[in-house]
Amino acid sequence: MVGDSLKDDIACGSRAGAFTCLLDETGRYTPADFAAVDHKPDFKVSSLDEVYTLLDTNFELSP
Repeated sequence: MVGDSLKDDIACGSRAGAFTCLLDETGRYTPADFAAVDHKPDFKVSSLDEVYTLLDTNFELSP
């Protein structure tokens, strides 16, 4: 699950059992924000381009 909201996207993805990735393009979230939520993202990126690199590095993408 890739999303830009800790409260909505990351929490829902975590509850569903998915790996989660916070897209924080503007630097909106600080370490204090992560401490204040129940569900923390597995990954954090600052651009959509980084998502592909993250997937390629951490997951087997071959069919």
